[in-house]
Amino acid sequence: MRHETWRDGRLVSAVDLPDDPAAVAAATIESRLDAAIAANAAYLQLKSPTAAQVAAQVRLLTREVQGLLRLLRQRLEATDDV
Repeated sequence: MRHETWRDGRLVSAVDLPDDPAAVAAATIESRLDAAIAANAAYLQLKSPTAAQVAAQVRLLTREVQGLLRLLRQRLEATDDV
């Protein structure tokens, strides 16, 4: 299986994924992290972002934080305090 990440109609990364579901999930998360870091870096390079760019960045960051919160919840729920 192959996971591809596209941005602005261009292929930015391609990863051949193993069939192991845990490895597939890890590779998918890694690819999404790379894309998020690149998008955030591009935004930070803008000297004077427009209102539309600011709004888009807020939406993007909100989705990213939601994903991080879900991952944290899964880790906390999986923790055994016994």
